[in-house]
Amino acid sequence: MDNHNVICTAREVIESDPSLVMLHDPDVDGPRAGIHVPLSESRLDRKVLAFLESQFPQGLYSHQHEAVESVLNGNHTVVATRTSSGKSLIYSLPVCDALCKDPESTALFLYPQKALANDQQIKLRSMIKQTDGLRELQEENSLLVSRYDGAVLSERRKPIREKSQIILTNPDMLHLGIMGHHDSNWSSFFRHLEVVAIDECHEYRGVFGTNVAYILHRLRQICKFHGSSPRFVATSATVNDPQGHMERLTGLDFTCINSEKDGSMQGKRKFWMVRSEDHHYETGRKLAQKLADSGLTVLAFCPSRVSAERMISHSVKPGEPKLDHVRVYRSGLSSSEREEIENGLRSKEVRLVFSTSALELGIDIGEIDVVICIGLPHSMMSLWQRSGRSARGGAKESPFSSRLKRRSTVTTPIIPKNCLAGKTRRWFSIFRIEGSPVSITPVPVRKPATSPNWIWNPSALKWVQSRNFVMPGN
Repeated sequence: MDNHNVICTAREVIESDPSLVMLHDPDVDGPRAGIHVPLSESRLDRKVLAFLESQFPQGLYSHQHEAVESVLNGNHTVVATRTSSGKSLIYSLPVCDALCKDPESTALFLYPQKALANDQQIKLRSMIKQTDGLRELQEENSLLVSRYDGAVLSERRKPIREKSQIILTNPDMLHLGIMGHHDSNWSSFFRHLEVVAIDECHEYRGVFGTNVAYILHRLRQICKFHGSSPRFVATSATVNDPQGHMERLTGLDFTCINSEKDGSMQGKRKFWMVRSEDHHYETGRKLAQKLADSGLTVLAFCPSRVSAERMISHSVKPGEPKLDHVRVYRSGLSSSEREEIENGLRSKEVRLVFSTSALELGIDIGEIDVVICIGLPHSMMSLWQRSGRSARGGAKESPFSSRLKRRSTVTTPIIPKNCLAGKTRRWFSIFRIEGSPVSITPVPVRKPATSPNWIWNPSALKWVQSRNFVMPGN
């Protein structure tokens, strides 16, 4: 379906349902052409440039070029551009450049989820396979790029420790399984460490972020002990004050490439906010099914694992066969089950997925036409991430985001009927597509009904009785 028809079809489906009340209907955003920088201006190794010329003959986006050059100059760099703007390429290129210049160099990629690490491992191996000079390294060492996390079998861990040069892991395994044995099992890896990539860095906030900050400070001390001084590269589409965030997280000075420097191509985006007198679970399920039946690929985010499973059970009447094009994506699925769903979305055999927040981050799941949020997400950051699951279509031959097209996409939050319309509109009006990424936690619009003396506690993120809480500054 072409770009224009995606939005028109979604509009027809929404307007054909008389039970839906429109709360917010902003204008269509985009499209926007990309700003490219010729590859001749890049200082990357000629072998890496040859790969880029085969994939991106127009050159890198302007923000990609500026960020890569910053890393090559030895700067710690954080990139906070829109979703689907090719951020994973920014930290992958300096790693390949380092391998071309020093075949013993190593790199560490940190991801908050195993699914993200698995997705990037596939892309990075494909990129290396298509790069002269690095292809031979991977043929000689099949473990050149490896995941190292809790899902890796015990018998495979020793070969990975001995042979892998690009490790994809998470903060927990970095703390328990890698840094705890840095002097015995990982000394060579840390001695040659050139790049530390921190993807989805907005996830490292609050108590979890504090713990990760301690881990990263410890990582720096271990690198210093082994005589290395790696460059840190961080990426996120939804972090407020990216430079300050990363400087607090690592204790290092960072160069920031923010949304104002974003040169990526973007397709049209359309947002609606709707509500119904029915329960918002039922409203979201029916709307998602109608959109999928109209030929669109739909990703519906549910508030919980139980609600996602309930969507499937209510989609099929007793005695009817299971719908082959409908799936549930949640934590607890096996790797084969996850890959089946992800591949089904790419091939269009699966047109509707009810998902928990497990698909919220930047996993490549092909071209999604419509994203539905069943209920308000807990933060604006989460809404940005969910809407970014759409508009990720590109060329199949490229392991990273392509420049050939950007599809029109739709994001529709389904508001519970007990929410106040005025407050939900104000909540949504904070979200500005053309502005910089924000990180805002919305105040729930409904107070507990048992007492009038309830106030919002911003530090606890919940309603509390006023007699048990003193407002900050009082």
